[in-house]
Amino acid sequence: GCTIYMVLMSVYSILLHKYTGQCDIVIGSPIAGRQSPDLENVIGMFVNMIAVRCNIDPQKSYMDYLKQVGENCINAYDNQSYQFEQMVNDLKIERDSSRNPLFDVTLSMQNMKKPNINLGGLDISFGGESNFTKYDIMIFAEEQDGRLQLHLTYRTSLFKRSTMIAFMNNFLRVIQIVEQNRNILIKEIDLVDEKQKERVINGIKSERDSLEL
Repeated sequence: GCTIYMVLMSVYSILLHKYTGQCDIVIGSPIAGRQSPDLENVIGMFVNMIAVRCNIDPQKSYMDYLKQVGENCINAYDNQSYQFEQMVNDLKIERDSSRNPLFDVTLSMQNMKKPNINLGGLDISFGGESNFTKYDIMIFAEEQDGRLQLHLTYRTSLFKRSTMIAFMNNFLRVIQIVEQNRNILIKEIDLVDEKQKERVINGIKSERDSLEL
């Protein structure tokens, strides 16, 4: 019952967990704010930001975590009429002009209801590099001709291009890992593959041998 959006949300949050070591991850997501039939024929932007909170337990299996993320997403959809600015005010969060009050990363998808997209045909493109983007990292997903495309935008004042290329390569790696073993424990998802480990070990061994000489 999970959509491709929920899968991407789970992978995104796991990747952020691996990078930061944090288990409480909040990812923002824009959603069309046209719940009322009165707005169907009204021209204009009716977009609200929802905050999806992902509590990661490294001991949990990926499938169990995916179900949890799915439930969190559904709860967020059900409360999409709760305006983001109102939520920030109600939570009495201290404002900081340099960052968003609840989240610094976002995920958006053009169609969140298409579950039958082949993740094996996944393309990644860099949608833009900007110091003026509203969030630190923004991932936009869209389906085209049966292939899923991810577009990345990020703050160049915070991240180098090489860093973000590695970040998206690791995004792909997590997808591949959980696709091959959906019951893998989150703690067992490793961003470094065996070949990389072997290169590092051999490099250390070579340095040690040269020092002994």
